[in-house]
Amino acid sequence: MIDIKFVRLNKDLFKKKISLKDPHFDSERLFFLDQQRLEMQKEIDELLQKKKIFAKKGGDLSSSEQDEAIKIKESIEKKKVELEKTESEYEAVLLSCPNIPDDNLPVGNKDFNREIFSWGNKKDFKNYIPKEHVDLICKESKKKCIDFLKGSSLSGSGFILYEDKIVEIIRELTDLFLMNNRSFGFKEIIVPHIITKNTMTNASNLPRFKEDLYKIENENLYLIPTAEVSIASLHEKQLLDKKDLPLRYTAKSQCFRKEAGGYGKSERGIIRIHEFEKCELFTFSTESEENAEFELMLRCAKNILELLHLPYRIMLLATGDCSFASKKTCDIEVWLDGRGEYREVSSVSMCGDFQSRRSESKYKDGSKDERKFLRTLNGSSLAVPRTLIALLEKHQLEDGSVETNEIINLIKSAKRSIIPGEK
Repeated sequence: MIDIKFVRLNKDLFKKKISLKDPHFDSERLFFLDQQRLEMQKEIDELLQKKKIFAKKGGDLSSSEQDEAIKIKESIEKKKVELEKTESEYEAVLLSCPNIPDDNLPVGNKDFNREIFSWGNKKDFKNYIPKEHVDLICKESKKKCIDFLKGSSLSGSGFILYEDKIVEIIRELTDLFLMNNRSFGFKEIIVPHIITKNTMTNASNLPRFKEDLYKIENENLYLIPTAEVSIASLHEKQLLDKKDLPLRYTAKSQCFRKEAGGYGKSERGIIRIHEFEKCELFTFSTESEENAEFELMLRCAKNILELLHLPYRIMLLATGDCSFASKKTCDIEVWLDGRGEYREVSSVSMCGDFQSRRSESKYKDGSKDERKFLRTLNGSSLAVPRTLIALLEKHQLEDGSVETNEIINLIKSAKRSIIPGEK
């Protein structure tokens, strides 16, 4: 949630910055509703003051004063109803307002995203053209280990059943991710996969992304789209001490997303599915620490790809492609040999105090005991399906089989190279 005090003092600047991210957001409506609620509250306060004056006189009111007192009471009740309606609309508009993008982002849509780093050499397949993961089989079992048809029959389109060696690879991958994250100073936790509407709102997923969420029927509960939404409320309404910051967390979870309108020919296989595993990074920090924590989070995520010898690049997202709650986002994109393209496998975001204003999470700063909103950052480390795709497509053979044992041994070797606390 944005700082409305900043908005009031910088209307033109605010309007310009928000339009870079969401040209359809109605800034003027926000200005109007904010001013209207302030004026209405002022009118109510003035009427309440008059009511107090009459109350002090007790029963010594003249007939005309009694009539006026009744009118004041009725007016207060009427204006409170009007204020409540205005407040409700104001809150809805405020919650739909995206975070203000950082000044150093490229301006424009996703076509203006800028590559800021790349690593690794792409594999030369020499005598044959590599296939996409949906067309590959596992060498050991001589059958597909990703069963799309069975997943669909059990749960519907966009759900997957994994079998045999793929299950072992996924288990080893998530273990590697968490070991890596702990070595970078992130505390491992297990979060609930079902959360309240309030928790979802604190993380900025509601009301903006309502259509992409799985809601439990007749309950005020939702399935999480990422562990981020659970962790974001971990310190709701708490006042932390600056000396205890930063607080870093990592969590593996199932992620549930409707991905409304997100499917097409470019989303074959497990590129975009409704349920998948992901390891999340989340940090609560002070304002002065957030840039360093952002860089740490990037190093943590990309270290996994380097351990797995997977080429990648880092893209600084332009204003129009930056996520709703973020003021700065970098996508880490892994190279997929079968598709011949980079695809996002991690998104690291700096959210400033946007989420903590919703959850009312603060910290004490300095000798004057000043209260400030926490700064939050989040990142994927990593999304399992696309990491799996990169490994399968890189370790394929000419006959369309995959050296799954080689992949498993690679992951185990990567795990052995991690020294706890070395980062």
